[in-house]
Amino acid sequence: MYPFLTLAEDGVYKMTRQSMVFTDQVLVGHSNEEDLKTFVKQSENDALLSRMILIRVPYNLQLGEEVKLYQSVLNEEDRRRLGYLAIETLAKVVIMSRLEHRNKGETLVDRINDLDQANAFTLNKRDGMFGIEVRIAFQVLERSMSRAGVISAVDLLEELSHLLDLDYRLDNVTLHWYKDLIKRAEKDYHIQLQSLLEDFICMQETKRLDRFVYECLYDRGKVKSWLNINEDMFSSLKVLIDEQTDDQLSINLLPKEYQKVFKQKLLEEYVEELYIKGDLLEWLQQQFKEHLESENVKHTNKLIEDLYHALT
Repeated sequence: MYPFLTLAEDGVYKMTRQSMVFTDQVLVGHSNEEDLKTFVKQSENDALLSRMILIRVPYNLQLGEEVKLYQSVLNEEDRRRLGYLAIETLAKVVIMSRLEHRNKGETLVDRINDLDQANAFTLNKRDGMFGIEVRIAFQVLERSMSRAGVISAVDLLEELSHLLDLDYRLDNVTLHWYKDLIKRAEKDYHIQLQSLLEDFICMQETKRLDRFVYECLYDRGKVKSWLNINEDMFSSLKVLIDEQTDDQLSINLLPKEYQKVFKQKLLEEYVEELYIKGDLLEWLQQQFKEHLESENVKHTNKLIEDLYHALT
């Protein structure tokens, strides 16, 4: 570092076995946080520090970019072995570990979605300055890919949890926080799976869904509670439905946020019927599994079992 001091003061640089070199340039270097702190504490470095501009560069916080980074270290064959949302779920944990949780009404998953849309206004000052290192994620992928078959999101999360347990640098508070983030990511993953299931059921039961909406609108209290609407909004909604004939009746007449509620309620009703009959697991293993295969969604038997447990 000390030859750089002469460069900064006199504009010359001494190379080994060479004469002084006159130069005018900017030197760019990088360091990790701990090494930088050690350097700053050493008083003999004051002359250098006064001539340095320190720029703290945060970890990546955009989900799409994090996924691209992980994919770049995998070959084509390994990328084909990744199950539904596997790499995205791992990336969510890593990014969540780099975010400060400031707003009780906003989940960390919501913030990831905002950041993925390049919404810089959601950033905190310390966001990205801490969290799980990318090399940990690379180790998770490397170790997971050593196994045969499809690698699911849960497989990656379990491997990450194991590696974090082995990291002696983590204190108990940080380790507990990371484990909690893994649980959140797994929960979000199961929500995405249920969304696939919901779409499949609604696609199969289009007429039932339309009739379900029509019949539910006669239960004023239920619908107002479900949709969180007042009396005037309920009346307008009912008039809209009543104006349609049976052939015209469709859930697509409703605002999208209302459609989502009715689809979710139909999913609950449909799943409950199968569960009471004792047919839910078999239905998932046969009909829903066939649907996943037709949509080229990579899955494992464990995925179906996980979904079953999440539903029950």
